[in-house]
Amino acid sequence: MYINKLSFFNYSTNNNTSTPKATSFKGKKQRNVTNPVKAESFYPAGDLFLMAENDVKTPELIIDEFYANENSRLLKNPLGVSLSRFSQKDKYDILQYAEDIKLHKKGFSKIINAKNEDKTYRFNALESLALFFDAGDKIEKCRDEFDRIVNEKDSNNNPRFNGKDCALLMDNIELAKMYPNAFNSVLAIKELNAKDIINLMLKDGEIIEENPELFDNAKQLNENASNKAKQLSNTIKELYIEKCKQIADEKVQQREKEEVLINEKKQKEAEEKAKIEQQKQINREIAIRKREEKLAIKRAEENKIKQEKIEYWNQKVGWIPPEQLFEKVNEASEKGIALVLENGEILPDETRDKISYYINKSKRKAKNIVNARYKNMQPIFNEKECCNILSDLDSYYYCDCMGTLKSVYKDGTPVFSAQQCKELLRLKQSYRDGVISHYLLSTYRHFSPEDIVNIMKNSNAVLNHDSPFRTLIIEKNENGQFRYNLEQCIEISKKKLK
Repeated sequence: MYINKLSFFNYSTNNNTSTPKATSFKGKKQRNVTNPVKAESFYPAGDLFLMAENDVKTPELIIDEFYANENSRLLKNPLGVSLSRFSQKDKYDILQYAEDIKLHKKGFSKIINAKNEDKTYRFNALESLALFFDAGDKIEKCRDEFDRIVNEKDSNNNPRFNGKDCALLMDNIELAKMYPNAFNSVLAIKELNAKDIINLMLKDGEIIEENPELFDNAKQLNENASNKAKQLSNTIKELYIEKCKQIADEKVQQREKEEVLINEKKQKEAEEKAKIEQQKQINREIAIRKREEKLAIKRAEENKIKQEKIEYWNQKVGWIPPEQLFEKVNEASEKGIALVLENGEILPDETRDKISYYINKSKRKAKNIVNARYKNMQPIFNEKECCNILSDLDSYYYCDCMGTLKSVYKDGTPVFSAQQCKELLRLKQSYRDGVISHYLLSTYRHFSPEDIVNIMKNSNAVLNHDSPFRTLIIEKNENGQFRYNLEQCIEISKKKLK
């Protein structure tokens, strides 16, 4: 239980291995000593005894007074346990461990108040301390079990277990909790000492708990055994192995009978199942062919509709494929001629050359910009907008993650305008799609596209872990209306963070 404390395992009876704290004596009986101690002087108890030996007929009284004075000092902080039955010296020894005892004072009280049948106390001070340090915490938790162990009698009706035995049994009291019936059976054998009981419970407690009849048989077979604990354990194991074999043999026989019946039944079922499965397979193949034909027709129709939408939006917006645009830009840049858009607009040569540089530097990223479409197949950017973005492509981020930017309302109109998409793509935030989706699908407050763009632009203040923004946007006044508009929420959050 405790390391480096007084224990049955590190002391012999009547030999106290504790190291008392340095103490001094300033008693009222100083007048009995030839050389009285000054008020500010301190002497160990042994020196006082020698000093008083020549002048006092019973110097032990001086020592008693010394311990009484020391105990009154130590008991300024109540121990919570009555020590009235102990001498002043015993009290002093106990109080050296007051802080430890306070942790389990009920357990310590149980120990020191344990009595024999003749009402004498069972354990002296040293035995009580040793028992406390070995098993005091478990005695406190299991006081009924402790009473039972203390009151256990041997075959001569004398106390069966001494302090060390009680400590060993209580230190392993979990075994009695795990296997209560087995513990009762083992404890009932008077010839077993505490160590035998623990060893038997550790080795065979589970078997005895589950098979009490084996333990009864083992007791009868070893009634006159010299080493009863060992013989009991060996016999229990032999009987258990024999029982397991018998059960196994019975199971094998039963299983063999069952297998014969099962095999006959399986054979009939297999034949019937084969016929059914064959028919099912034929039906499945027919169903698969029909389903594939329907899916093919459906996909063709969907692709046709999708393609019609794409062609419609391409013409309406003035969109051209990235390969065609890149070829036109590179050709104009190489030949030094003007870059003319489909709408007839001519871009500056400087813009043309920047576009050519970026599409050759980051072709995949540039394709993502040109190919970006809303979920209704409408291109997000027309040719001119694509060129504006491509001329400054390094200022746009995560062009391959535009899932939420492509969102449309139920009527098919885009949520974010092309300009708003450009603003959002300029924000260097890897969590952009997740945050937009959160506010876009918000159930606690409606956020317009402009609101979401504003939130993303101020993400340092809004999305900061310490920001009050999440609380502010849902706060309502007494009329049930939102207390702050979005701009106010953002500004308050910025001020709070500063």
